[in-house]
Amino acid sequence: MSQSEQPDSSIAEVTSDTLLARTEYLKISLLAILAGGVAAYGALAFRYILDSVQNLTFGFFHEQVYSGVSQLPGWHILLATTLGGLFLGSILYRFLSNSAPQGAVDVLRAVKTSGGKLSLRNGAGSAMVSAASVGIGGSTGVYSPIVHLGACLGSSLARQFGLTRTQTITLLGCGVASAIASTFNAPIAGVIFAHEVMLGHYALASFAPITLASVVGTAIIRFHLTDLFPFPVEDIEINHILEYPLFALMGVLSAGLAIVFMKSVLFSNQQAKKLEWPIWVRTTLGGFVLGVLAMKFPQILGMGNESIQKAIDNEFVLWLFFALIPIKIFATSFSLGMGYGGGIFGPALFLGAMLGAASGNCFDELLPEVVSSVEVYVLVGMGGVVSCVMGSPITTILIVFEMTSSQSLTTAVMISVVIANLISTRLFTRSFFLRQLELMGINPDEGREVQILKSLKVRRLVCPWYNFVSEDDTLEEVENQMRSDTERRGQSKDPPPLKFSPSNDRRKFEGTSEQRKLNNQDAYVLDEEKRIKGKIHMSDLLLAKQGKGTNAFTAQSIAHPPSLILHADMNMLEAMDLLADFVGISIPVVDDPENGKMLGILYAGTVFEAYNRALLQAREEERGHR
Repeated sequence: MSQSEQPDSSIAEVTSDTLLARTEYLKISLLAILAGGVAAYGALAFRYILDSVQNLTFGFFHEQVYSGVSQLPGWHILLATTLGGLFLGSILYRFLSNSAPQGAVDVLRAVKTSGGKLSLRNGAGSAMVSAASVGIGGSTGVYSPIVHLGACLGSSLARQFGLTRTQTITLLGCGVASAIASTFNAPIAGVIFAHEVMLGHYALASFAPITLASVVGTAIIRFHLTDLFPFPVEDIEINHILEYPLFALMGVLSAGLAIVFMKSVLFSNQQAKKLEWPIWVRTTLGGFVLGVLAMKFPQILGMGNESIQKAIDNEFVLWLFFALIPIKIFATSFSLGMGYGGGIFGPALFLGAMLGAASGNCFDELLPEVVSSVEVYVLVGMGGVVSCVMGSPITTILIVFEMTSSQSLTTAVMISVVIANLISTRLFTRSFFLRQLELMGINPDEGREVQILKSLKVRRLVCPWYNFVSEDDTLEEVENQMRSDTERRGQSKDPPPLKFSPSNDRRKFEGTSEQRKLNNQDAYVLDEEKRIKGKIHMSDLLLAKQGKGTNAFTAQSIAHPPSLILHADMNMLEAMDLLADFVGISIPVVDDPENGKMLGILYAGTVFEAYNRALLQAREEERGHR
């Protein structure tokens, strides 16, 4: 090819890459719109199931659970919640493969550990159990299961279209954003929540698709529903500058309440794990206890949206605001511990509202000329508690702004949220979900390059060419093999095509010519089943030859155990940790640590190459190039 033709060739390659990139971007954008629509209709289906179960249990469809239950006799309440618990445990749990409803923390775990892969079956089953749990009066929330359902739908779409790890996580985020946007009628908050809480980053490549999904979800929910705001509020203004120190105090109180609430739920879950009762016994007992409490305090049943609105309108007496806080904490913790599905977002809103109403009334008694209205403190309390529990300060602020369009009220919430999160992070953790991840043994602060390395198995980088000999081979046969220029093939086929490498060049993972030359100084002793029995270095062979004749010893007699053996299902991060003190060129890899059947070798240089490429991929994701 002449030099004059080379620029044209380069231009053609650049054009081809640009067209491919645009095609992929168009593909993920169209799938984002689809994911947003599917997640929004999933949220609508969730509401329909909840309303249907509630109508079957208590006899009404509407969300005014407190008013509706208050009209029922005590025996009806107790019988409904108890039989509802029995139904939940004996029937609905059959829809779950792992016998435990999942939620937002499982979305986070999938993002951290499995590249965003979630089971649609578990997502649908968890949604049904959670909707039924709230419908029979469970003192839990609906937002976490709706988020989980949206994430599962997005992840399932990605799997159907064979998307990459990064694209799968993006489509998962699309489902999350649509779920939040369609629940709160807050498209901006949906976008920020998906990035702030679930993805943990604001990569350019995912921002546009997630925005599309959030807008689609909002449009669908507005088309189907007229009552869009869960807690409608009137125009609110802050009248006195001296209220801002009170908002700061609300931040301190909110942090304390959030910490108590989160610790109570964790304690209840830990104690429940020690019980060996059948699930139907636990849910039935949970329903009975909830029924007893609801006979006196029906406000704790279900999502509690009507009670939150009562707090906003300041329609309860002061002692009831205070009393409902510990009762709701117990009811939610006990419900979740006994196996009810649902989340803690809704209960956190409830607790924040009661705290805000109680504090606002007290402030109004002490400083009547300063306090604008109790309604302000209810919203400030809700924002402070929820932001600590969810670890979403920015999302919380945006939800308040989108719901009220009041800059002064949003400023008040900002003060409470910032102070509450500073205290909660220092004394407990950044969110309830991150603490759950820590209890699972997952580090929530690890970078994306670590997640990439965890998703890459050693099996994918194994080189199938290496020297091996039989146990009864003579030293002469061992020497002939080790001095041969041709390595022997240890397995019948190559590993699956490697998607981790941008160039997909396997030669870089099968060792350079210098590495392979040095590695020829080693041979592995294998039995008939290809199990490792030892390793022979050239120096071992030379020492044996100096002591005896070349036929005096067999291969097994001069072999020594390998200093390190990896198994194929290890991830590359685990391999890197084990290689910290390793000295050598390559490490043997076995199919299973128990049977020790050898698959091949892993070059030490390959591990470092994998780490470098993980760093490169993480940086490209941040810049929106992937």
